[in-house]
Amino acid sequence: MANDSGQSNKKAVDLIQTVVVLAAIPLGVIPLVQYLTSDDHGGLFTTLFGEQTGSLAVLLPALIIVGALVIVGALEAVKRRGKKDS
Repeated sequence: MANDSGQSNKKAVDLIQTVVVLAAIPLGVIPLVQYLTSDDHGGLFTTLFGEQTGSLAVLLPALIIVGALVIVGALEAVKRRGKKDS
């Protein structure tokens, strides 16, 4: 029974990691690349965060990417700790 709980926690962590990565792509990766190539972030990013200029135009998408990596890394540590407990 405890193994089922651990398995369901692993699936929940995997789901959260997937959602975080899928959110980071259109909110971080694509706007950053698009800004570096065409000086425009695109519609979704601009709608959510407004028109960014200067260093913030590069920093904000980069922070979104770094934040996503930190969240995924922390959840990976939680997943590993759960494996050791079971």
